[in-house]
Amino acid sequence: MRLIITGLLLILAVTTTQAAYITDKLVAGLYKEAKVTDKPVKALTSGTPLEVVSRKNGFIKVRTSDGVIGWVESTYLTDEKPARSILLDTQAKLSILQKKLDKLSRLEKNADAAKAVDEIAALQEKLAQAQGKISQLEIQLKASRISGDQLDESRELLEREKKQLVADMQKQNEAAMKALQNENASLKKQIQQVADILNVSESNMTAKPEKAAVSDNSGDQAGKPLLAKLTALASDKLIWMIGIA
Repeated sequence: MRLIITGLLLILAVTTTQAAYITDKLVAGLYKEAKVTDKPVKALTSGTPLEVVSRKNGFIKVRTSDGVIGWVESTYLTDEKPARSILLDTQAKLSILQKKLDKLSRLEKNADAAKAVDEIAALQEKLAQAQGKISQLEIQLKASRISGDQLDESRELLEREKKQLVADMQKQNEAAMKALQNENASLKKQIQQVADILNVSESNMTAKPEKAAVSDNSGDQAGKPLLAKLTALASDKLIWMIGIA
């Protein structure tokens, strides 16, 4: 029984590992021994993930992701991911999200525009046919001397058809405009969601006073251009929508 318990404890000790990260210090040395007198075997940049093996005299024995084992001064390690790494991860996620939004916007705009153009083209073709009928009747009048009353009736009938086609075209234009307005509102909502993600990222980084300066400046510089681009995208869609109208 003791052997079984001992074995379970050993397995638990092996499988349970503690994660650590290099702090916002730009570079920390990984040494072969628990001292800094020797030349470091490797340089570890800020945010490098490490596995804690043991601790000794102000040093922590760690294992890198590629299997290198060495000692790092404990002052350069933190249990939480540094603000700089969090910011970079957030920027990468926002970049991916922006690309997806751009692609979705292009697809939706192209699909709606193509549908609206096809519907308008069909109505224009019908209008042209009605105008062609009027021209044919005028030619027939000259050739066969159709009475004025018959021609007036035909004209009135065709004019009513023409007005109906124009009204149908206006309805199609209004429907296309409404669809584009809904699309623009949806895109603005997605842009607001991206802005909310930026705000959450900045709030997480301001939780540690000593890291606030790094996260505030970087977050503003990374977030504002992205928001500006997304806002410009929404404006371009609105301008295009007005042009269709």
